[in-house]
This record gives sequence, C-alpha cells and structure tokens, in this order.
Amino acid sequence: MKLDRRYQWHQAINAGAKGLFGSVITLFCLHRGMDLFQIGLFFGIFYLAIICVDLPAGVLADRYGRLKIFRIAKVLQCIYFVLLMFSDSITAMILASFIGGVGRAMSTGALEAWYYERLICEDRLDDIGKLLSKTHSWTTLSMAISAVVGAGFVHFYGYVYLPQHPFLPALLLTFSIHFIALVSLGYFYHEGETLPHVTSSTHKSTAPKMSGLSIMKHTFAKCWHHPLLRAVLLLQLTFGILVIGLQNYWQPVLLGFLDSEQSVVLMGVVAMVFSLFAALASNLIALLLNKTHYESDRLIIPLFVISCAILMLLALVDSTFGFLVLYVAFGFFMLAVKPLLGTIVHRHGGDKNRAATLSLLSFTFNFAGLLVGLLFSLIAEYFSIEVLWLIIGALGLLVSLLLKNKIAMAHSTRIVQE
Repeated sequence: MKLDRRYQWHQAINAGAKGLFGSVITLFCLHRGMDLFQIGLFFGIFYLAIICVDLPAGVLADRYGRLKIFRIAKVLQCIYFVLLMFSDSITAMILASFIGGVGRAMSTGALEAWYYERLICEDRLDDIGKLLSKTHSWTTLSMAISAVVGAGFVHFYGYVYLPQHPFLPALLLTFSIHFIALVSLGYFYHEGETLPHVTSSTHKSTAPKMSGLSIMKHTFAKCWHHPLLRAVLLLQLTFGILVIGLQNYWQPVLLGFLDSEQSVVLMGVVAMVFSLFAALASNLIALLLNKTHYESDRLIIPLFVISCAILMLLALVDSTFGFLVLYVAFGFFMLAVKPLLGTIVHRHGGDKNRAATLSLLSFTFNFAGLLVGLLFSLIAEYFSIEVLWLIIGALGLLVSLLLKNKIAMAHSTRIVQE
C-alpha cells in the first residue's frame, strides 16, 4: 500500500475511534447525571490536560521520535476508556477525562509531522495542501460512519440488553479501535522514524540538541513575531471556541425537539451527516488547492463570517428541521477552514521543530476548549445555551473582521512573490 493511502487509512481509524463515542458522549454524561456545568467541566478538564501536555509532547516527538510518542498516546487513550467503563462517580469521570486529554495531546501533530518529513524525502512537498485536505476528508468520513455505529450500539444493543449500562458496548468498541490503531502502527508506518536527529542504536548523532524549554520558547517566539502565524493562531482560537461551543451543547438543545425514544439514533445520524458535509467541504478545498496554492487563502475570512452567522441563527431557530439544516451547514463551512489554517502553518512554521509548531496550533484549539468548558459553560448553565451561541458567534464575527486585512495582506504578498 502506498504511503499516502496508508497514512489516510490509519488517520481514518483514529478518527473512527474519536467519532464512535463522540457522537454520544454528551448523552453519556447526561445519563450519568451531569448538569450543563458539570458537562462543561468534564470537557474543560479534558482540554486542560491537552493544554498542559500538547506542546511538550510535540517537543518530545521532535527529539525522540513521532512514532514513539504516538504509541504512548494510544496506550493512554485505551486506559481512558477503561476508566470510563468502571467509573462510578462524576468526580471519577472528570479525573478520567484528564488522562484522556493527555492521550489526545500526545497524539496531536506527531503523525502529521512524520508524514510531512516523508513527503520531504520523496520531494513531494508541493502537494502538502491538497494531501492534508484529502486526509481530512477521509477522517471526517470515518467519523461520520462511526457516529452512526456508536449511536446504533447504544440504541439497538445497549438499551435492549444492558439497560443499566447502555453505553458500555460503545465504550468497548471504542477501546478496541484504539487498540487496533496501536498494534497496527508498525504496518502503516513501516518506514520508521525519518528525522535526522532521531538515531538508531548503531548511529549516534553528535549534533547539539536544544532543551525542551528552549524549543517551546523558540516555537512561541517564532509564531508570535510572524504576523501571519499570529493571525492564524487567533483564528484557530476563534475556530475552537465556535466548534467546541456548538459540539458540547447541540445534543441537549436537539433533545428538546425530539421524542426521547428515538433521540439516540437520530443523534448518531445527525452527527454522521455533519461529518459527511465537513468531508465534502474538505474535498472541495482539496480540489481548489490542487488548482492553486494561494487563492484558497481568500476563503478563510468569508468562511468564518458565514459560520458565525449560522451559529447565531441556531440560537434563534425554533424548529427541528431548521436546527438540523443550520447545524449541518455550520459543519460544512466551519470545518472547511481547518485544512486552510494547517496549510499556512506548514508553509511558514519551519522544518526543524515542525511537530512542536503543529502542537502549538492544537494547543490554541484546546485552550479554546478550556475556555468553553470552564468559562462559557457558566453562561450555558445560568442563562441558556442559546445565549452562549449568540455571544461566541458575535465574538467570532468581530475577530474575523479585525483579522481580515492581515490575511488579505499575506495573500497579496504571496502573489507578488509568485
């Protein structure tokens, strides 16, 4: 199997594990007796763990190997789902979410950096934009399929055969997929480590190494002093607030429109359609990037503006059909931004500490998750979810308009250079 296909398949497996339980995790929290603030705290602790570990994990991946760090990540994610199976209190679940966040953080950026290095070795770096978009479409398709499977396991098996523990089958299946992703790593990435500073036992490098703290400082400084990268980080923070603010709370809102007996399956179907439209958007971006590497930069701000407007409309809609249409539309426009931001980071982030730079991008997204979980969740609890969506939608519009000129200037500079 060719490199691109192997990478896409393995990323699809990882995304499948994420989507399988992700489609019902809020319902799982409600089933365990959590209120809206506790749900926000559960996700907030998850993102707090990612924030604490994400950038150091990228540094470790740069120094000791992307595949080694990813293996540790998969072990931790398996432990996380075992703990969710056996946790008997809300406090234990919240503590388990911290371990899950550490595992998620250690897997972020490691394989993408490995893949980028392989493209350098094969002299195919010009294809990075369309390849990342294509991979993103594979992962969203996998998440779409797994969302329905996870909801189906809960509804057709869990509630029928294990009414006291209806989410256990989905938890077991998710654990199994993470385990498969771990044990199959040697097949999908049989080339091994590719970085020159990751050495074998018989070839030791004598080149001086930067300390982990120095790498983190260098990564922060480089991004902060680069106008375009700084704008991308702000957009990534806004992207995270919008996406997580919607994804954490759309299920309780939709429950208000539905018959509870049909809610679980419909949640899975809605999550599937959401991911399918996100995959369609990624494919369209990939086609555009295949035509030109630069014109797509102009799409970032319009996509943000449209997405923010849709989120604010979601807070005002009063029908099931209208809610579902707007929710899917949000996935189409908002998630199309992700590969565009990633492509900019790849072009300007540098080669030496690529995993650390990608982890910084992920760090920014997960910091948004922390804000939503620990701060914005108070708005949802004491006011309403709809008020929360109106506030973050307006915030997204403001940030998009403020950064519009920076993205336009970057686009003009690239055209001149070309």
